[in-house]
Amino acid sequence: MKASSSLVKNLLLRIFLVTATLVIAMAAFTYYSVFYQEKHTMLTDSRTWMAERMRVDNQLLALTEHDSAAIARQLMQSSASESDQHAFYYLFTDFLDELTTPWLNDLYTQVREHSESSSQEPHQVHTVPSRDELHYLLIGEFATPPGFLVYRIPIAPSHDAAYRAARSLLFKGLVMLLVTLIVIYSMMRYYFQNPLQQIRAAIEAVSRGNYRTVVEGKVDLPLELDNEIGLLSNAVLDMAVNVNDTHTTYQQTIVERTKALQSANKALYAVYSSEKRP
Repeated sequence: MKASSSLVKNLLLRIFLVTATLVIAMAAFTYYSVFYQEKHTMLTDSRTWMAERMRVDNQLLALTEHDSAAIARQLMQSSASESDQHAFYYLFTDFLDELTTPWLNDLYTQVREHSESSSQEPHQVHTVPSRDELHYLLIGEFATPPGFLVYRIPIAPSHDAAYRAARSLLFKGLVMLLVTLIVIYSMMRYYFQNPLQQIRAAIEAVSRGNYRTVVEGKVDLPLELDNEIGLLSNAVLDMAVNVNDTHTTYQQTIVERTKALQSANKALYAVYSSEKRP
């Protein structure tokens, strides 16, 4: 009983390890696929929106060409603060000396370095990661007056969406795995462990000489199963029947020969007694 139980447990453990590995791999794949999908959607929508804003701002600067410097200063002053997550920053080259916040100068330096090293067209919206790797920077370039519009987007929402999707898949996968293991264990007990225990009990009965308990059906055997275990059960029953028949025949032979020997002894005694009479 312990051997079959141990075998079932080993099989279930292997199934669990393989399936759990697959579930974890699927969760990791889901995390990265959702992350890149969220990132792509967010950046695509942001580029479209920013391109439209660049078009409007360029028209505004073109219509107010004689006051473009004043408009540029107003746009720079409307830039968001460093603590804002989704934020626009106007950075015009001719008016950088008017910036009072060092981090905006650092942002301009980063944007300028990317613009000089980029092979993209100036009118296109560029996307680069920030130096702290916590944000994406969408960069649009103005021709007149020269400068940039920078849109800072946090990376965290993409990670959060991917984490929620992966966590949901992992939880559902583990629940399904647990339910599957319970079903498999129940099926293995019914089709595998219990029948083997019955076969073992029948074999032990035969080994102790209790052939009749197997032949008469006092020890249950899974004879109805249409598989290898059912064939093995029928073979054990046939073995018990053959051993029982042989044992019965042997006992009958002993009884018959004992009776014949007793009859011969009586006849011999009768002859001996008749010869002794005068």
